[in-house]
Amino acid sequence: MNFTRMFGRRALLACSLGVVATPLRSAEAAETVATSAVPRDVFYSVSPGMPYSTLGLPMAQAAARQSNLKLRVLGDPNASKAELDVLEASLGTRVERDIPDELVRSGYLNHFPATQVAGSHAVLFGYKTQSRLETFLRGTGIQLSKTQLTDDDGAGYAAPPDDLDRSSELRTESMSLFPIKPKYFVRPFFDSPWLPFTTQFANHLWLTTSGSSPRALKSLPHLVDPVPTPDDRFVTIPVNYLPPGLNALVFYSVDRSTGEHTEVFRDGKMAGAYQSVAVLGETATQVRYRVVSEATLIKGLLRTQDYVVTKPDAAKGTGYVFARVHRKNIRLCKSEDISLPMLSKDGRHLAAVDASSRVMQVFDLDDDGNCSAGRSLGFISGKVDFSPDGRKLLFHRSLPDARSVAKVVTNPDKRWQVDIFEYDFDSAKVSRLTHCGEGAKPANCYYPNHLSGGRIGYLRQNKVGEGYWWVTAQRTPSEL
Repeated sequence: MNFTRMFGRRALLACSLGVVATPLRSAEAAETVATSAVPRDVFYSVSPGMPYSTLGLPMAQAAARQSNLKLRVLGDPNASKAELDVLEASLGTRVERDIPDELVRSGYLNHFPATQVAGSHAVLFGYKTQSRLETFLRGTGIQLSKTQLTDDDGAGYAAPPDDLDRSSELRTESMSLFPIKPKYFVRPFFDSPWLPFTTQFANHLWLTTSGSSPRALKSLPHLVDPVPTPDDRFVTIPVNYLPPGLNALVFYSVDRSTGEHTEVFRDGKMAGAYQSVAVLGETATQVRYRVVSEATLIKGLLRTQDYVVTKPDAAKGTGYVFARVHRKNIRLCKSEDISLPMLSKDGRHLAAVDASSRVMQVFDLDDDGNCSAGRSLGFISGKVDFSPDGRKLLFHRSLPDARSVAKVVTNPDKRWQVDIFEYDFDSAKVSRLTHCGEGAKPANCYYPNHLSGGRIGYLRQNKVGEGYWWVTAQRTPSEL
């Protein structure tokens, strides 16, 4: 499926690396204010679990001074008081514990660190240089001096279409209670009861058919982002430690009966985060994979590498043999300012958030890393998952308040209502698949994935009390 040929090319707006800026309201709705009315506070977020957020603090402080702004440091609300006390002492500056609601609504907690000027809906995610921060702060100040955004209608956040297709919803097959709290996105095996996930500080492999028994929980190496290959043959895990010489992308094979894992390949040249994997082709003896990842230090810097993997040969006594296809990693979509990339299962298409328009875009890819625009969803969404045939996208989204943008990489705030949607490329229709806020046990439902047999798996977070559930479901015709 070639999105460019089917839907035509669309011009994409360009913006600085990592900026996620909301469109300004129309001139008719805007209120002009003097430059002196520009708010003088700039917020910078830090988290004990995100070391790069603290490394960037001195540069943020210097940039704020250069821009005549007062820097306020906000701590991760998911961290404990003890963790934030230790962090505050190590930084030698006050770390505030309460985050204003307007920052939560703007998506400020999508990533640590994040930088935002009070009164602006533009957010700069990620570890940046001082000059990059100064450029952002100057641009935000100019924007605010021209237009004062009010908080009555979400300031331009775009929600899914009102005319949702309700012809397909979900019938729950199974629910399994997580034995420990998951964090960030979940990428399951396509056809296996073992579920890899992270708690932010450790990776795990959980046998979902055994319920919440701790005995069904296995440890996986490293800290975050365990992502299986689409054929369930490997789990990929990024290693993003300091010093940089230890960084790598590691492939592990997993025994489906016991959950035991074995490292089979380590690529020290392909570090990063939020990786996604595709299968480009397979023969009787080899498989070719494509991996896309985002640079840890520079949000929006995407890289890709292909691997030819020779399968084990029992007669020769050989195991898996990996070979990098490209001598150097290929810079992906270098003409676009995008972030949070997700590959289609065949590696020919890429979904990512466009930084300037703040919408989810789908691109066609070639083998040289070039992107051509195919389709815009018209709104931001959580991380998408392509169907095996590439014709549909699953994602989560916050409703009904358009200001409550779904968190991209962390668990949603319980003040929001998060549900699962599906986009059909053939019909350009968006279907709402869950209504998890309804009934006696309201919940948020997010991070959906395609499973074998047409099933869908997703994470369910109870709003009353604790509890995170892994849910598998089948589509069923709606009676509505």
